Amino acid sequence: MQMLCKIISVLFFFYASSVMAEVDFEKLAKSKWIKLTTKDFELITDADEKTARYILNDLESFRYFTIDLMKLNVIPGLPPLKILALEKSKNFNALDLPDNWAGFFTLNIHGYAAIANVGNYRNNLKAANFARHTLLHEYVHHLTKFTYTTFNYPKWFEEGYAEYMATFSFDGKDVFLGNAKSIQYRVPSLFNGVGGLVFDSKKLLTTTALDMESSKMRDQIWVSQFYAQSFFLVHFLNASDERKAALNQYLVDLNSGYPQDLAFQRAFKMSYEELDKAVKSYLTKGMQMRIFSAKSGSFTFPVIEPVVTQLESATFYTELPSILLSSGALDEKEREQLITTAIKLNPANIDLKVLALAQIHNPTWNELKAEVEKVAPEHPMLLAIKGDELYFQADMLRQSGEMNWQETMKKSRSFYRRAIKLNPFLPRAYLGLGKAYDFLPATEPLQEGAAGYEYASLYEREGFIFANYADMYIRADKPLDALPIVRNTVAFARGTPDETYTAILNNLEFMEALQAATPPQKTAAGMLYGNGCVYEGPLKNDKPDGTGKMTHPNGSYYQGTFVNGIMHGQGKLVSSQGLVYQGEFKQGVMKGSGRIDHVVRNGFQSYYEGEVYYGMPQGKGKLVTEKGSYTGDYWYSWRHGQGEYHSADGKITLKGQWNYQRFVWPEETGEIFIGGYDDAGLRHGFGFCRKGNRVEPCEYKNSRRVVVTAAH
Repeated sequence: MQMLCKIISVLFFFYASSVMAEVDFEKLAKSKWIKLTTKDFELITDADEKTARYILNDLESFRYFTIDLMKLNVIPGLPPLKILALEKSKNFNALDLPDNWAGFFTLNIHGYAAIANVGNYRNNLKAANFARHTLLHEYVHHLTKFTYTTFNYPKWFEEGYAEYMATFSFDGKDVFLGNAKSIQYRVPSLFNGVGGLVFDSKKLLTTTALDMESSKMRDQIWVSQFYAQSFFLVHFLNASDERKAALNQYLVDLNSGYPQDLAFQRAFKMSYEELDKAVKSYLTKGMQMRIFSAKSGSFTFPVIEPVVTQLESATFYTELPSILLSSGALDEKEREQLITTAIKLNPANIDLKVLALAQIHNPTWNELKAEVEKVAPEHPMLLAIKGDELYFQADMLRQSGEMNWQETMKKSRSFYRRAIKLNPFLPRAYLGLGKAYDFLPATEPLQEGAAGYEYASLYEREGFIFANYADMYIRADKPLDALPIVRNTVAFARGTPDETYTAILNNLEFMEALQAATPPQKTAAGMLYGNGCVYEGPLKNDKPDGTGKMTHPNGSYYQGTFVNGIMHGQGKLVSSQGLVYQGEFKQGVMKGSGRIDHVVRNGFQSYYEGEVYYGMPQGKGKLVTEKGSYTGDYWYSWRHGQGEYHSADGKITLKGQWNYQRFVWPEETGEIFIGGYDDAGLRHGFGFCRKGNRVEPCEYKNSRRVVVTAAH
């Protein structure tokens, strides 16, 4: 246990936004800094030039190995990764990171960057090197985020794979992965107080978050065990082709909406306890490193000659914001302090001023914006910011029921287009472009909105981003184009995935199986398709035709009519989550009229009856929930149009116009409120107030307008 406590104090790696506090920018700026630039990296470090070249050379060698030799399918042409590599402990301490961190990689709509402690860096690819391991670990996070296949990797795999790949070593001839000496400081955490080997795969595989800052001993012990177990499980699964295939199947199933236990059973075909036993045996009876040998001779890694720039204090301040601000870690005061100082030292740097507009809001914002517009009216980020301003105006008009909102939204779109044309690597502009199409009619080029969301989703891996992305294809009635995006919507959902998108996913997976180029196999059970779906029923020209049943391995099924190999007519789809749709199918999709029985919650079965489009209320229908019922018009599940709501207790009746889920209250004192209601049926909550041509956000409580108390 004493050794275990020592191990816990060792710095950990992780991928997330950090939690910096009281960063000492002045102390950082006083050091000597150097910048090394190549096509793929911008390395900013306080190390001497010789060491800096070693560091960059190792990064380039590792990149060559993963992409050129291992053929990792990474998206090419992206902006270089900025890395702040700190060799001096005083500079690493100036960041005021939690005591147990060695570095991190951050990715969000502002960009990406990495920070790593590279103290005592040694250029010796044959030997274990903590500093290089730290650096490569964070770079692996970057690589896995930018492959063509978008996966939401479980946390244990994300961290374990980064640890495993960071063991990269080269003996002058062959490349090795999996040398446990690189992480030997973690090994003691695999043992309990009496020397027994600890491995809990069920807990490991179901862990979604770690409390990295907890001072509780049990939390710290688990963090240490988590990283050790993750590394060794990835090591075990990569030791044979069979286990690697099982791992891949497991990850694919998780990202296709399979529940954890079912995905585990399908892939590994054993219990968690049996996996624990197998891993322990592997650790005690001999681990196997992966060895990569050249077809002839030895591997030759390219030598990349970087552009080397010495950074003075003022110049260093131009580099620091793009790294620290992309982390999303600085508080408002620190952001303003950093940018204000950087601008003061570099008054002619327009990029810093535009960054200030994008990151901080203070009384001088409009003044600064006017200055930037005068000097650089076509700066891409400025155009994106102006697009955002118009977007919010248009969206407020839309939510308030104004009819001319589309024209303002199209103006915002033009700014995003101009920004992207000038800088094709500006995720903020792509996100704005996607959002501009959320409510525009399907007669607009929705494919452009989908393209905006596609690029933005590389940086912002959130379920709602993928949901909006998928909606572009759904509204354009392109189901199989929507399928991979709906998978991401379910995979990246926070908590339990939305049951509607799960049902859409199951529906589209049946379509994919039925329309696959590879013909199904005839078995005793029926027709077996490539994704594991099984059809039972009549056939015509070897295609389902008539009344039959199709079952997916995840438990969902369709039972109803098929026409020429497509679900068409009346049918019933039961999703893997339990949602049930009964009604019309048109060309394979839940369309027409039908009934949706939602998953039972709190003992109550909510249901919808009426017109549907891809399993969503669209048109006229009735929804009954535990709180009450609404009968009227819908727009993609939103109450929108004429409708009537009755609360379950009979105390509330609201009849009239609805606007994107909000009720349009009758005019009162010359003002119309578009918003919600309380349990007494009175105006309540945040919404929009319209009086003549004036529209503004507003808030009501107990039917009285109050000052808006919070951001919405």
